[in-house]
Amino acid sequence: CDIFICTGGESDVWSNVILNSIDTDNIKVIRLMECVETVEEEKTEGMENKIETKEDDGPEYDEHVWTSLKNSKKISSEIANAIISLDNDNRDFYTENLNDYITELDDLDRRFKEAVDDSDNNMLIFGDRFPFKYLFDDYGLKYYAAFPGCSTDSDVSAKTMMFLINKLKENKLSAVYYIEFSARKIADTIASETNAEPLLFHSCHTISKNDFESGATYLDLIKNNLVNLK
Repeated sequence: CDIFICTGGESDVWSNVILNSIDTDNIKVIRLMECVETVEEEKTEGMENKIETKEDDGPEYDEHVWTSLKNSKKISSEIANAIISLDNDNRDFYTENLNDYITELDDLDRRFKEAVDDSDNNMLIFGDRFPFKYLFDDYGLKYYAAFPGCSTDSDVSAKTMMFLINKLKENKLSAVYYIEFSARKIADTIASETNAEPLLFHSCHTISKNDFESGATYLDLIKNNLVNLK
């Protein structure tokens, strides 16, 4: 290929093995985590199985950089510039597409900020993993969740469950969130105990067969998130 794009980080270590085994002099490699400023995986109060990092391993960085619209602008620019460098004859075409896309991202960014500014509440409860650190940092949103973003766990203790239920009640929240392909056991249990509405907050990490066949895009999924955030 001419361009190889991956997220980077621990989840994409396999790609380094492949890239190190071939001649990449004529392949542009774009790692999304190198396009933006990364933050460490967060450990919040009440979270199940908090991340334990060995001192020798160093910090573990959150890989879900694309959840931030501001990051997506930087990533899109890096990808467009890479394509232009290989096909400069069509520079205007790619530049126009990039500018149109950034305009849409800016509009969504503005709408997210307005939604948060217009709300008396900035706290969300996730009965699930939480891969939205970058997005929440952009708008000053706060959260409690069952697991960190990169956790592979799905079983939650009674202590964590009660913690999330109590936080939802304390903050008088009307919704509890889950992410795509979740079994929803935790979110549904919290909902049944509090009468909160379980709502999807899509990480744009994986899409369903139906979403794929219907042509769902990153922007479509983010717009749905905005609806459920409101």
